[in-house]
Order: sequence, then C-alpha cells, then structure tokens
Amino acid sequence: MTVPLTDTSEQEIEVWVSGPGEANRMFVVNGIARMRLEIADMQEVGGRLVTAKETFTVLVGPVLTNAQFLRAVATATPNAMDFYFVKADGWEAWAVHEVDADFDDETGRTELRIEAEVQAAGRRVGMNSISFQATILAAL
Repeated sequence: MTVPLTDTSEQEIEVWVSGPGEANRMFVVNGIARMRLEIADMQEVGGRLVTAKETFTVLVGPVLTNAQFLRAVATATPNAMDFYFVKADGWEAWAVHEVDADFDDETGRTELRIEAEVQAAGRRVGMNSISFQATILAAL
C-alpha cells in the first residue's frame, strides 16, 4: 500500500543552469514529511522480531509540464524516531530502503516514493518523520 503524505514543510531553491542537454533550471527541494510508521513487540519473555514496511509518497517542487520536466533524483532518511523498552535485551531498527523521484502527470509536480521500515523485538518502535532532498532538472 502507498500512503500519500500531505503534512510537509519544504524549502526550494531555483538555480539557472546550462545543461546537461536542454536543462536550464535546477530546483533543489529540502523538506520534512510527517508520518507515522509503528510496530510493537510487547512480550517481556521470548520476544519476536516484528517488521512494518510502507511506501510513502510526497509531491514536491514546482508545477511543470511533462515536456519541461527532464529528470529528478532524491534522497531520504529517517528524521524523528521513538521507542519504548519492554525488554532490556530487545532490539530496534529504522531504515529507508528505496527512494524514487519522477514526474506526476496528474499534478505536474515531482512525486517522491519513499519506502521506509521499522523493526523491533522487545520494543515499541515508531518513525515520525522523514527528511528528504530532491533535485529536479527542467527546461523552461
């Protein structure tokens, strides 16, 4: 399942460039997308590894036409996490596994797809936000 994120804060810089190819603008967008991905293994004895994985989408950058949009790249990282100890020898992990940036035909903006995961054994673990950066090349 893909979850669209709308609670974001972002900053954008527009830079004039000369290439590659027809590119004459580069947009650099930095931001934070608020979300919630949570799991819990509340067993005090034994415990088991539990995993939650989700793909989130966020629209960033200026509105462009398909012809103006040339390409985009993006990175993302977990930004705010929380956990609650159930077992002293428990374990937790947060990760962003995959980030993709592409043109969204419906909105004319750049869509970031971010696959995030949390894992825990003997813990309650949550990821509350993801930081991202997208670089968009355009021909305006």
